[in-house]
Amino acid sequence: MHRRLHLTARSRKQTSPTAFAEAERAARALAAKWPEVQLLNPGGMVRIIVEDMSSEAAKDVLETFRHLAAHVGLEYQHYGVVLWDPEDFAQADFVACVGVSLDGTPDGPFVVNEKEALRPAPPDPRCGHALPMARIQEADLRVREAALLGPGDLAESRQPAPPGGWDAVTLVTGGLVVSTRFLAVLKREGATGYHTRPVIAAETGSPSARAVQLLPDRIVCVPCPGHTEASPPGPCPFCGIQRGQLEGREFRPRSQVDGVSLFVADPFPLGMIAFSRSLLTALEREGIRTLAPIVPLLVCDD
Repeated sequence: MHRRLHLTARSRKQTSPTAFAEAERAARALAAKWPEVQLLNPGGMVRIIVEDMSSEAAKDVLETFRHLAAHVGLEYQHYGVVLWDPEDFAQADFVACVGVSLDGTPDGPFVVNEKEALRPAPPDPRCGHALPMARIQEADLRVREAALLGPGDLAESRQPAPPGGWDAVTLVTGGLVVSTRFLAVLKREGATGYHTRPVIAAETGSPSARAVQLLPDRIVCVPCPGHTEASPPGPCPFCGIQRGQLEGREFRPRSQVDGVSLFVADPFPLGMIAFSRSLLTALEREGIRTLAPIVPLLVCDD
């Protein structure tokens, strides 16, 4: 796990000419000094990205801009984005994953009745947090089966469909529609803690013979407060929304995940799905590599 530094100075229109000129000069000097400093200048703004926030380059960037703030009145903001490293996923007990996105194709979205079938969910009544991707399902999804054989967006790139078509498609909620081949592996491996719902082939109006909607039985969205390191005030104890900054790996209590091979890692039933490491290994062994890992999760004793 590491953090990527993002720093943005106020735009040319929002600050004094002297302060902005000093920011540009300092940013160019930092980029020349440190190869890992990426300098962006979109639309009259100064933006800097450093891959590792703990590096000497990142420390130099922050110290330089603190100096500019104190001496020329430059206003800027910075934050760290958590990025997971390969070893984090290799050591995880569960991994929250997404599939391919098939919505950016010329023929339209993968789910053709999204507005009718998926109604926006109200804020969580316990804490009042509104989740932009939360939906309540009111009808079977109607999908374009033909899209399963076309190109899709996976791991930040457009890719052709693998032989036989895509095996896991991400919905707007983060949940998945999976192929019958994917489902067969889950059954063969004795996976537990899920059920399925038919999806309707838009081309025929009949239940699809190629794909189903995968629905875990359990939601485990709140990190263990005793083992997950986060800056105050930490995750919401009801919906799990991170209100501070994550400072380490995320843990889920063993009592909440015992007996299941997959669960929903978001605080609503149609959210992103976390799969056990053994189940992901079995899927990869069968040639199903349509899942992209997003968040590694460890299991801790209560």
